[in-house]
Amino acid sequence: MGARRDDDWEIQSVLIPVERADEAEAKRLANETVEKIKEELPANRQSRFWPFAAGAAGYSVLLALA
Repeated sequence: MGARRDDDWEIQSVLIPVERADEAEAKRLANETVEKIKEELPANRQSRFWPFAAGAAGYSVLLALA
């Protein structure tokens, strides 16, 4: 790492102090957001992995032959 500059210390001093209440609130909001996203997703969602994998493999073969 390079030499430290005075403004590096100013940035660190702003980012370090975090209160426990803020951490708990952030976790609660994150959990609520994840739950809302899960509610919006369809329950019977089908995976598209295998069609994607087959297409990627086919395209790779075409590129290898070219």
